[in-house]
Amino acid sequence: MGFPWTEQITQSLTIAANGLHAVSQSAGTVLTSAVDLKKFRKVVFLIDSGSMGTSATLDFHVVAATTSGGSYTTVTGTAITELTQAGSNGNSYVFVEVSADHLQNLLGNGYEFLKGSLTIATAACVCSVTVLGALNDHEPTSNQADASLVQTIVL
Repeated sequence: MGFPWTEQITQSLTIAANGLHAVSQSAGTVLTSAVDLKKFRKVVFLIDSGSMGTSATLDFHVVAATTSGGSYTTVTGTAITELTQAGSNGNSYVFVEVSADHLQNLLGNGYEFLKGSLTIATAACVCSVTVLGALNDHEPTSNQADASLVQTIVL
């Protein structure tokens, strides 16, 4: 499937929510900002494992809710295979894609908000999560960009 209304990939794909910026994450769980699925039909979370401390593990899954500040529930099928320092998974990337249609079929109507949930265990990990949105009803998608996107350059 092509990009029928746009010429530039930055018009079809944009930052959908403020993710987790590259920083040394200590053991614990952190969440991205919420993505509003009324703005995007598809959301992709790009997990970058970066440099992992000795024995570090990294887990990620997507959670959903009916309101931005509501009670979030795990979205079945979005958990990644655990990344480990021992398994040489440092400096690796993982994509997790969620479609609004699939989410509605899985959890029922009303689930319109997503967050990424990143859990680090045992040792710190320099990692990040970027949240991308695509395929909205009002092209260009870039008009729905999160405020954390401060610049786009197209050559």
